[in-house]
Amino acid sequence: MRYIQREFGCEPCPPDELENCFPECDPPAPEGEVCDCPNEVGNCPAVPLKIFGIKTDSPVNQIICGPTQQETSTQLISSISYNLDVTNISGTLATRVVTILVHAGYLNENGDFVYQELDLGNRQFGATLDTAYGEKYTGSVVLDTKFMEQISTYPNTGALIQLIIFQEDGVAIDIKGQGKLSSKGGISSKADPIISNGPVDTSYLGKSVGNQLQWANIYSNYNNNGENLTSMLSSFTLSKSAPATQWVMGWSFEGGPAPAGGGAGGYFGINTGDDGAFQVLASIFNVAESPEAKQDYVTPVRFGGEGVGWSLRIKREDISNFPIELNTTYLITIQRKEEIVDGKCTWDFYIVNIDTANEVFLGNIKTPETWKFISGQGLYQFSEYYGPGQPNVTCPTVPLSVIDWSFPSLNGEDSTYFKWTAPPQHCGEYRIEANPDNKNVKMSYGCTGCN
Repeated sequence: MRYIQREFGCEPCPPDELENCFPECDPPAPEGEVCDCPNEVGNCPAVPLKIFGIKTDSPVNQIICGPTQQETSTQLISSISYNLDVTNISGTLATRVVTILVHAGYLNENGDFVYQELDLGNRQFGATLDTAYGEKYTGSVVLDTKFMEQISTYPNTGALIQLIIFQEDGVAIDIKGQGKLSSKGGISSKADPIISNGPVDTSYLGKSVGNQLQWANIYSNYNNNGENLTSMLSSFTLSKSAPATQWVMGWSFEGGPAPAGGGAGGYFGINTGDDGAFQVLASIFNVAESPEAKQDYVTPVRFGGEGVGWSLRIKREDISNFPIELNTTYLITIQRKEEIVDGKCTWDFYIVNIDTANEVFLGNIKTPETWKFISGQGLYQFSEYYGPGQPNVTCPTVPLSVIDWSFPSLNGEDSTYFKWTAPPQHCGEYRIEANPDNKNVKMSYGCTGCN
């Protein structure tokens, strides 16, 4: 609060340091306050601090107004990460320091205001700091269970969580998709989209194997330079669906030797049946040992064919428990538990509807300890039509689907996109447009001129 007062030269709103975050008063706000008091009960306006480089693994806190405090609903975040590029613009050889502060304010069970510092870090950038490419300054703050309980216990309905960057003169900070901020001002230019697209290959109009059209898929590829990677997340928004189509993110595990059935890895996402009904599935292949469902509507499924493994699925007949809807953003996460018990790793799977804050812990799948890290190489997202070929579908008539993905983040570190090149036998029309600034990719696959 003292920081807010110094920044704006006035008292915070409400004046009693958030002890009464549900005032009933009419505008205009009392003179000297930062923000107007709301008309409706249950809506405390936020102080407009400048917050840079913040990314969350779950929705940011929201308060929905209601006649009583108990009837408001709250969305919480589970972690905060930042990914900064720091460059030297001073023209001198002096070292520079950048400081990151993450802190929170909330009400405890007695209604008293509590301040908590979540993270404070300093990093010194030397005289060799590259003026063209800079150096990385990344970090991740995981909110522990006790803190989450405190900020969601009545009379509290969340917390104000702020990330603040302090920088010495002479350095510029590029905040991944928001332009370059420096002590001398100025915004850096945006990178051009990376586009790959292609026509139908008439050599493979309807080749099917096992009642599945072959080579009917497209990829977005990524690498991540992190080490000891134990978590991976990405968000997706499906704007146009198609029958018998799958949209997933995928990865490989580090370890060895390679299993007899092929590579060790997994994928997580959604697909549709021939009728267009959705299914959620999280799978590990060739090294999966045992699954555990955490919801009664999640079903463990043993599968074979292209790899042998286990899936956790919200089947089509159970999808009403977690509906998949168009133009809605979903966040999917795989996270390894820190403890390795009896030589086994436990990989947890979560999916969140960002728009409603509905989160589902699907369950976990165990692997041998040998496969305890995700490989940062060969990450991907892909769209695939896996339905039958001729006479139902040929390469020129693959049903169109359109999906937007965020670049995968592993251990809080963004991945680097690289362009996919279709093989000679590729089947179907496609367009992939990646935006390095916004860290997202749009994948359109199928016939754009078909009904």
